Amino acid sequence: VFGTPGLHSATAVHYALGVEQELSRNVEVSVEPFYKQLDRLDTRVSRPDGASESVDVGAGHVVGVESLLRYKPDGRFFGWIAYTLSRSMRRATPSDPLVLFEFDQTHILTMLGSYRLGRGWEFGARFRYNLSPAFNLWQLNLVAGFHVPVGSWDPYFGVHGGYSAIGKLGDSSVSGLVTGSSIDQLDVKGFNVGINFGVDYY
Repeated sequence: VFGTPGLHSATAVHYALGVEQELSRNVEVSVEPFYKQLDRLDTRVSRPDGASESVDVGAGHVVGVESLLRYKPDGRFFGWIAYTLSRSMRRATPSDPLVLFEFDQTHILTMLGSYRLGRGWEFGARFRYNLSPAFNLWQLNLVAGFHVPVGSWDPYFGVHGGYSAIGKLGDSSVSGLVTGSSIDQLDVKGFNVGINFGVDYY
């Protein structure tokens, strides 16, 4: 027998209500509150003999709001700014109190923009920032590309690079992920570079 007999798949029910409004021909804004109910989450519990087993008695919910400010393509530029505020709560067993999920992402801010320079050249940038009680993450990526339209074909070639940093990893809620007495001082940083190419057909 593979897996754990009697363990069921987790379930989630997502509710959302959104509104959009055009501020001008190219600018629009949207706001979407949401709620997600989670049930039958996998939880490790101790048995009377001291061993542990997986049971699907965990539950929780996520509540928040997403907002988006978007500039629609005008032939040269397009971009958007998105912000999400949310709170994710969990309980391991029905008798446990609700607690903040260890990977809760309270604040998520993303900004993206792309500009056509002309003669096939295009430049873009993306910034993302996550903030939670357990960690904070920020990323900055730059992209430069070249398009050579030929009839209905649009070959392109691009290069991209960026920098990412994670700080404050190792709060008590995620202490099981990292060992050491000063895990709250852990920082993870790094650069990335790459190339991409392809062909679009219209």
